[in-house]
Amino acid sequence: MTIIVDTNIIFSAILNVDGNIGDILLNSANVFQFIAPQYLDLELKKHNSKLSTISGIDIEHLSTIRDIVLRDIDFVSEENIPHPCWIEAESLVGDIDINDIAFVALALFVQDSKIWTGDKKLKKGLDQKGFKMCFSTLEMLQLRDKTLKK
Repeated sequence: MTIIVDTNIIFSAILNVDGNIGDILLNSANVFQFIAPQYLDLELKKHNSKLSTISGIDIEHLSTIRDIVLRDIDFVSEENIPHPCWIEAESLVGDIDINDIAFVALALFVQDSKIWTGDKKLKKGLDQKGFKMCFSTLEMLQLRDKTLKK
């Protein structure tokens, strides 16, 4: 199953690589194919010093953690996402959080994909619009465990 990883998931994994989110990212390559728009990488770079301040981890060590967390994520250039996906994504997230447009556009483009997000406002807003393509971390854990038991 293809999982689009939202920025807040990566922030959480970097801040606590030993938590559930880090566990899923680092130990589920045989269950999930993780992808993300290039925008995620830009967001990480933009907030690098903030992450360093919050975590108390120096930039160099933070960069190492970031590389580990991102190792199983394939990045997709936004240029590869067709224009109609962007238009539909904008109509879905425009009144929720326009900063999530790239993740939703990618989900519309990649068949049978889901967005993994910790953003409850985004998940609830999309659910209310009939876009039920978001998984929480708990749902990701349950899906992985169920898949591994087969």
